Amino acid sequence: MNKLFGIFAMFLLMVGFVNAAPTTMVYGQVTDGNGNPMQGVPVTVTCNGNILNTTTDASGMYYVFYPSLQCDVLDTATVEVTIGDTTYTGEGTVDFSKECRINIANVNLQIPEFGVVAAGLALIGAIAIFAIRRKN
Repeated sequence: MNKLFGIFAMFLLMVGFVNAAPTTMVYGQVTDGNGNPMQGVPVTVTCNGNILNTTTDASGMYYVFYPSLQCDVLDTATVEVTIGDTTYTGEGTVDFSKECRINIANVNLQIPEFGVVAAGLALIGAIAIFAIRRKN
């Protein structure tokens, strides 16, 4: 009976040590250009070469948990989110509370090509010259 009790006590002690292992949480929110949360977006988090994958919940939040041996205080975590053909990345440092928040905003910024801008400026210049000559 004492032997069985000893084995049971060792088992509980080992389970306690495994569950008490400190963890680091990397989390954040993925939003669209208007600040609305994006649900179901795949998220890849990397810390010290250790990669974890998850998806965002209904509020656009994601959470991953690393054992402290894989990602600890002052380590850098990188988040990568791919939406359509565009990949967004963010980076953060794990703070002393073993947390790192990295938000990703899906901002679809359209920059016109140089040719379109140059043509527009040339047209404005031509109109201005025409207006000046007409006055004279």
